[in-house]
Amino acid sequence: MAWQGLKLNLKVAQKQILTPGLVQMVSVLALNRLELKEMINTEMVANPVLEELSEEATATDNYSDETFLKNETEKVPEKQAANPFDELDVGSYFNQYLDTGGDGGQSQEREISERPSFEKFLSSPAGLSEHLNWQLSVTICSDAVREIADNIIGNLDENGYLTASNEELLQGEKYTQDDLDDALAVVQDFDPIGVGARDLRECLLLQLKAFDPTNT
Repeated sequence: MAWQGLKLNLKVAQKQILTPGLVQMVSVLALNRLELKEMINTEMVANPVLEELSEEATATDNYSDETFLKNETEKVPEKQAANPFDELDVGSYFNQYLDTGGDGGQSQEREISERPSFEKFLSSPAGLSEHLNWQLSVTICSDAVREIADNIIGNLDENGYLTASNEELLQGEKYTQDDLDDALAVVQDFDPIGVGARDLRECLLLQLKAFDPTNT
């Protein structure tokens, strides 16, 4: 007795299936004009949303669309914004600074007049007070001596002679006589030699002492 069982076989086949839309399209294409008109009337009765357009309305719609497209294509392009560089007269701007040789030398004279003077680059010579204050700033001494020396420099005339008295320099009892003597010795040791003297005799003695320290 032969044994019978279930078998599974795979078979590949090509089948053409039409969608409902294609079926409806094929059926509509097969209709003649009268049948097509009857079908349209039937669909309009069954579906009240559908509306039949007349040929005049269709022509009007087409005309409106064409007019709209024509108006859009024939629009005048908007005027571009003005370029600020177009309004700039470059020629006249450069003519103010370039010497063309036909102005009779006026450009050269104007250029010379606009140049800064050489004296502006030269530093003004330091005065006697500035020269002495600079030497005092690099001198090592006490605060009291430095203050008195600064007062001495401030009381020198244009020739370097001391015009203030000892009482004025001491400012009462603020400083001692030793501080005054030390400050006066500091200033009289500065350059130029003889500065801080009260008269010509003292000035010459200070210069003689500087050249010959053994001669007191």
